[in-house]
Amino acid sequence: MTDLTVDAVVMGAGLAGITCALRLAQAGKSVLVAEKGKDERYPCNTRMSGGVFHVCLTDILSDPALLKGRILEETGYSAREDLAEAVATDAIRAVRWLQNQGIRFVKGSPDPWHNFVLAPPAINRIGGSTEGRSGDVLLRTLERQLLDLGGELHRGLHGQQLVGDAGRCLGMTALQENGQSVTILAGATIICDGGFQSNSDLLRENISALPERLLQRNSGQSVGDGLKMVSAFGGKVTDLSGFYGHLQSAPSAQDSRYWPYPWLDYLALAGIVVDAYGRRFCDEGLGGVSIANAVARQPDPDKVWVIFDHNIWEGPGRARFIPPNPNLLDLEGAVIQSDTLSELADRIALPAENLCETVISHNSAIAKNDGSSLTPCRSFTPQNLWPIEEAPYFAAPIIAGITHTMGGIEIDANSQVLSATKDSIPIPGLYAAGACTGGLEGGEKPGYVGGLVKSAVTGLRASEQILRDPQLV
Repeated sequence: MTDLTVDAVVMGAGLAGITCALRLAQAGKSVLVAEKGKDERYPCNTRMSGGVFHVCLTDILSDPALLKGRILEETGYSAREDLAEAVATDAIRAVRWLQNQGIRFVKGSPDPWHNFVLAPPAINRIGGSTEGRSGDVLLRTLERQLLDLGGELHRGLHGQQLVGDAGRCLGMTALQENGQSVTILAGATIICDGGFQSNSDLLRENISALPERLLQRNSGQSVGDGLKMVSAFGGKVTDLSGFYGHLQSAPSAQDSRYWPYPWLDYLALAGIVVDAYGRRFCDEGLGGVSIANAVARQPDPDKVWVIFDHNIWEGPGRARFIPPNPNLLDLEGAVIQSDTLSELADRIALPAENLCETVISHNSAIAKNDGSSLTPCRSFTPQNLWPIEEAPYFAAPIIAGITHTMGGIEIDANSQVLSATKDSIPIPGLYAAGACTGGLEGGEKPGYVGGLVKSAVTGLRASEQILRDPQLV
């Protein structure tokens, strides 16, 4: 491949990138998508996704004001208001656009936030393969349409460096499979390469001191290339300390059949999560994503247990699709049970006195429906008032499974990359969309908004802003 000039170059062919590219091609623009994956079905998180389009576990048909409020509340009001409003307003519009491209959705469960699930669904399957389902079908469908319109998707093309002049991004250089570099000049450059969840150095710096002890619950392809390219070009980067993920059974790190499902979030929400000393260290009531972040920050993130009893195992343990009970029973070491808490502590090498004391304090707080007396405090709702008191007692070793990082390249509501200068103005010609961006999800809690909706909305908005650029019109 020789040096090229196009209207737009997109780095990354997940949902955000392919959405942006297709919309530009539909408007008659010349588009090149650079995808570093070499396979026909290149691995990416979109292809592996369960396919649920939601906003903070809320139906996207809800009133936009309600959705915006949910985003702000879920993120502890740390989300940019313009991004929150953009996603709340355009979530359903992005889905309708996908439907107009022939993407099918089904109702995935009785839960309203499962009203829009990619078809054929993948949320009811154990193991990582979703070939012929969900995001795999979505990507192949949109790619076919892009190519029919004259757009290009080059596999094995790895973005390296942004190029520009006089304060405007003018394209990028990329590395080809043969090791040769190519320069792609473009009126618009859109970074859509996912987060940095598979970059050990960035994870160690921002997420966990021991990233090798986290479960890579993702495609393994996103290593923060776009983040580094934008930062070197003078783009702004948000706080990088949060990620979206779930609590996975620790043995699933050696047996891929047991991820991405079942997860143990609902056991942790009802029970307690303790460290190697039998002590709680987080507010379990904030849910699985928040707990997973807290687990990742532990000095020993692979020495964490969720403790529960018979009632929780037969209640929340059987909740939702692919629940841990009974799906973990065939996995050796995934669930340990004993008739007494002291015996359970001995079996998993925890200080029995500490564990018993932790459980007694937990039960006392439930009896008073007041988690403020606990250290750390515990959020209680009518759904998670489960005392640990009915034998047999159970312990399940857990690890944090990381799907994608939440912080990244800072963008405005139109997916324009903001400069790192004091005035934080948009960098002309430079855009970012999807999981590589920051400013929406995360926060102190941290709050999860919804990866697919975020990608579809930011990808679509990037294309629409590009079409308004007077240098491209």
